[in-house]
Amino acid sequence: MKKQYFFVANFKSYLTFKEEIKWCSNNVKELAILSQDNKIIICPSFVSMGLVKGIELGAQNCSNFGVGAYTGEISAESLAQLDIKYCLVGHSERRQYFNETNENLEKKIEQLFKNNIVPILCIGESHQEYLTGKTQEVLLAQLNVLKKVSKEIIIAYEPIWAIGTGLTPEVEYIDKIYNFINKLMDNKYKILYGGSVNQDLAQKLKQFTKIDGFLIGKASTSFQEFKKIVLS
Repeated sequence: MKKQYFFVANFKSYLTFKEEIKWCSNNVKELAILSQDNKIIICPSFVSMGLVKGIELGAQNCSNFGVGAYTGEISAESLAQLDIKYCLVGHSERRQYFNETNENLEKKIEQLFKNNIVPILCIGESHQEYLTGKTQEVLLAQLNVLKKVSKEIIIAYEPIWAIGTGLTPEVEYIDKIYNFINKLMDNKYKILYGGSVNQDLAQKLKQFTKIDGFLIGKASTSFQEFKKIVLS
């Protein structure tokens, strides 16, 4: 039986509201065809979610809190009412620019579980940590948020130094990290790779590793590029 891969498109803030709606409406039929053999999840901005139809959606983030006096936050309850089934948590940009901590992430994961939304936990090391051989130490600390987790979750390994840079680790290195995470987590979770994902890298990783799919950033904003990665 052919393996079903996950392809998660993280639009970040690259596209405007109108561009996101156009991307989704123009490609909904092709996405349905691509989804016959793969799990495709599109993560647009919050402002677009309620208007996108016929596509499996994920959120880029959620609030630490439930419904309440939290100005500017988007609760997991609201995401669930939009039939959102997946949500990114702990992306390196959230950690870096918004000072998210493991304590924040534990609360977000708890909120998502309460609303039957699967968290996609992003982990990854900096270039300095990579060069000094601290990758496994860093990932271990980041994965500590899962110590009490017993429900479904997806892990996305994204080396920070590869995100949007065009740089990618060797396939053998990614495979080594994949095996490390799997062993640490007792093979309980699906593991995605992210960081300058393109058609060639996706093809290599499918061929030489047991990776479960891909978290795709800027490349996903071009449907043709995204499609090439899915068909790789």
